[in-house]
Amino acid sequence: MIRSVARHIASAALLLVPAYALAQAPYPSRPVQLVVPYGAGTSDLMGRISATCLSTRFKQPVPVLNKPGANAELGGVFVKNAPPDGYTLILTSSATVTDLATKKTPTFDVRQDLEPISKLGFGVQGLFINAALPANTVAEFITYAKANPGKLNFATTGIGSVNQLSTEALALNAGISIVHVPYPQGTGALLTALMSGEVQIVMTSLSSAQPALNSGKIRLLAVLEKQRSPSRPNLPTLVEGIPGMAAFTGTLWYGFFAPPKTPRDIIQKVHAEVVACLKEQTVRAALQKLGYEDNQIVANTPEEFRASIIEEINQLKDVVQRARMPLL
Repeated sequence: MIRSVARHIASAALLLVPAYALAQAPYPSRPVQLVVPYGAGTSDLMGRISATCLSTRFKQPVPVLNKPGANAELGGVFVKNAPPDGYTLILTSSATVTDLATKKTPTFDVRQDLEPISKLGFGVQGLFINAALPANTVAEFITYAKANPGKLNFATTGIGSVNQLSTEALALNAGISIVHVPYPQGTGALLTALMSGEVQIVMTSLSSAQPALNSGKIRLLAVLEKQRSPSRPNLPTLVEGIPGMAAFTGTLWYGFFAPPKTPRDIIQKVHAEVVACLKEQTVRAALQKLGYEDNQIVANTPEEFRASIIEEINQLKDVVQRARMPLL
């Protein structure tokens, strides 16, 4: 009888081994879904470049799920509500912070609703003007704008967008009066308007404006960086012409996040693999083809990422208040 009971206990223990082993399997032990809250374009390509590398490093498939809509909010909410087990991640952008500065009652708060992992890279904005404007430097542009208050128009991708807030910061710190004209159709539409002279000013990323710049119909005066880039030593920064811009970041970043309450060890595992991916030459070369220079492909710690987001939100709120922009 005793032997029979012992055999049953041993058999039951053997049945439990696979379940226990599965529960203790190292992360990741199955596919990891990467949400990209945008449709086709640069954001999607960045997601797929990242997914390919992470799949190799995880030794698991990393399918990309596009969830575009509502200024990246639809994808963000989807990930916010996903299980905090590391099997749903999101690669999103700085668009996630603008609502917190421009809306009365934001429905999505990246500070609470997502867990930061690491930045992937950041784009640099430039100050572009229509080539017919009599200005070749930031100083000449400011002089002309002050002599023509309210007569110059600046285009953005929409009310509350990053490039609107960046241009509002420029106007505040330069002491000029310019008129906002939103183009919700996207960057292509506002650059077309700039080339035609429908508007005279655009703040947007260097990579997106390069084809228009090549046309000779627009002019790049400066970039929104605190120091000149080694790859562009002759291109001045806005800070040189407008010192007050030193307090404004205005970068167009992309970064990885997980659902809230994702365990720390999983965050650290994903972070380590993102850092490793960004050291791979094939990944860097692919991102460079999208217009990101070597010094713009960066990773930071989850703590640094969270701190930079909080700092950026405070900067944007300050611009909104000083520019007396009505909340949406």
